[in-house]
Amino acid sequence: MKKIFKGNQKFGFSLMELMVTLIVMGVLATLAIPKFSFSIEKSKLVEGIQIVTAVLSSQIAYNYENQAYADALSDLDVEIPASNNFDAPAVNNAEADLVTVTRTGDLYQLIGGLNAGATVITCDDSAGQAGICQKLGM
Repeated sequence: MKKIFKGNQKFGFSLMELMVTLIVMGVLATLAIPKFSFSIEKSKLVEGIQIVTAVLSSQIAYNYENQAYADALSDLDVEIPASNNFDAPAVNNAEADLVTVTRTGDLYQLIGGLNAGATVITCDDSAGQAGICQKLGM
């Protein structure tokens, strides 16, 4: 099939069409980037929960053997690998606060303890950005 061009026709996009396209792409990016950032932070939160759960379980096992909770991470039978997202966990012998791990950059802290005999992990965002724990669903 042969195309016939009449006169001096030029093909391409006008400046207005390019501007509308860029505006639409900008709006889509504005909507997508916060959701993407939130998903990344939520996946980092999972790593922190795993750290707290491991130390908390070790604290419970330590208590069964010694009738007291450990004051130091080295007393527990747990090995926590270095994390890019969280500082090293802090161990306490108080039931409500057996282990604390802080998100690198002080965004929030995860606190693991026992509440009425049940294992509880809470999020405290007083260490950094207010409201981040609520956004993460904790």
